[in-house]
Amino acid sequence: MNCCTECFIDIELKGFINSNSNKTGNCDFCENHDKPLVDVLELQAMFITLFDIYQIDTNGFSLEEALQNDWSIFNTNSKLKIVELINALCQGLDEEYRELLAGLVRIVVPDETKELIQNWESFKEEIKKGNRFFFNNKANLQSIENILPIRGYSKGKIFYRSRISDYEFGHPVDKMGKPPYKLSKSGRANPKGIPYLYLAQSIETTMYEARATFLDYVSIGKFVLEEDINVISLRTSYQVSPWSDFSLEDYIKNKQLLDRFETDLAKPLRRQDNELDYLPTQYLCEYIKSLGYDGVEYGSSLHDGGINLVVFNDEKLTCKSVEVHEVSKIEILSKPL
Repeated sequence: MNCCTECFIDIELKGFINSNSNKTGNCDFCENHDKPLVDVLELQAMFITLFDIYQIDTNGFSLEEALQNDWSIFNTNSKLKIVELINALCQGLDEEYRELLAGLVRIVVPDETKELIQNWESFKEEIKKGNRFFFNNKANLQSIENILPIRGYSKGKIFYRSRISDYEFGHPVDKMGKPPYKLSKSGRANPKGIPYLYLAQSIETTMYEARATFLDYVSIGKFVLEEDINVISLRTSYQVSPWSDFSLEDYIKNKQLLDRFETDLAKPLRRQDNELDYLPTQYLCEYIKSLGYDGVEYGSSLHDGGINLVVFNDEKLTCKSVEVHEVSKIEILSKPL
């Protein structure tokens, strides 16, 4: 049976099919016409490496749900279509693989994962309360260096930044960038005196991040990338391909640690919290900067689905224009404690 590029979302699978297809036609699975085709069994070796990281677990998910939840591989919401594809992929395999399809499964998380997270938590306490520059509990970030999820943004990509103003004419274009180092306060990514440019992918997200409230005047700068950049995406929802150019075992071992990084980065400080709580994530971002990346991307905890971006070198973007908005409505949601 033949599958096509439209059967999958995963960029590595689509690339494999495009590179190895020697015919076009009608897909046996998604029923698209005139698409590059390969025999589904040509993908079997790739999927075996993926199946091997799962084990039977009565508290888990069906294999089709697990693969889609963990990796967003298939370009369909139909469980029947995904099961049909997986059945074809499992043709001729040992019984252990057929058992995965019949039962509930989870990714096998190695014992080292718990140790890595405990090590990070110990490091956070030490950098805040014990030692600032020389540590007994080292962060051991080298373990993540080769599996950091890299996201590229192309020249011309637009981002936004908000600043609250006391006046309706707002801030001019030349005042929308990062603050001068003498005025730079500690942030979740930058140490005091080392300013970075904090941006968001949408106007709504950047207004939430600025903590704008009723009747505030908010200057919203439109920033445009002047060159391509590569950033590290610490968004838990950012899907990487299981066939990317890294060790899948290393990625699984460190995935929960990467998720913990985003939780720490996105966590908003309450008024009574201490800026020392930013020290661990400042250290993390300094490490990522030392590896040569242009910034760090993480999800917004203030705006559901929002995406934030910290850029280390603001010269790679230009503020092209500013719009002043007046906040006309605030909706507050609460829950009892």
